Amino acid sequence: MIDSSENRILAGAFQLFLEYSYEKVSTSLLEEKIGLTRGAIFYYAKNKNQLFRDVINKYVLEKQDVKNKMSSVNIERVTLFEFLNTYIDCAQKNINSMRSLVNDESKAYGAYFRLLYQAQLNYEGFSELITQKFEEERSLLDQVVKYAIERGEIKQELNPAEVARHIRYIFIGNSFEESLKVGFKIEEARSLILSYYNLIK
Repeated sequence: MIDSSENRILAGAFQLFLEYSYEKVSTSLLEEKIGLTRGAIFYYAKNKNQLFRDVINKYVLEKQDVKNKMSSVNIERVTLFEFLNTYIDCAQKNINSMRSLVNDESKAYGAYFRLLYQAQLNYEGFSELITQKFEEERSLLDQVVKYAIERGEIKQELNPAEVARHIRYIFIGNSFEESLKVGFKIEEARSLILSYYNLIK
């Protein structure tokens, strides 16, 4: 169980790593942002790299874990339409939780993508871990699509793996493109995904 001090440290460090590159987040910046001494901060993480890894674990890898995101869904019974809406609702929930941690919402999503690149450079094994999360999510979506085909919810001639990839790429592509402009618009992503769903019904 993470105590309130550790949550405070991780939240403050997350804000700094979103705003600055890994290299520019100094101990003095951490002390100022979190409001604790370096001794208190590094009681929970032995050094900056460990703190960065803890931030990535909590705010990236846990958030991208499909078992966490879709824990309320019965895969064998849910329709593809219900799954897609639940998936987008979960994304909205994650976005809302991040909003409380950023000063400028319009820049938050671009900063989040930059954080992923920072993790590739400064978190050994991150690429493999995030790829595994993405593959687990794609595999789950693939299974939901298979059930949707079997039940006649969508066209019988569809390839489940291709449909799963299309849905993920629509969501990820839209979120990345919008992050470079004014921030991610979740309802726009929902509209695009459901438009695709209507095409394959």
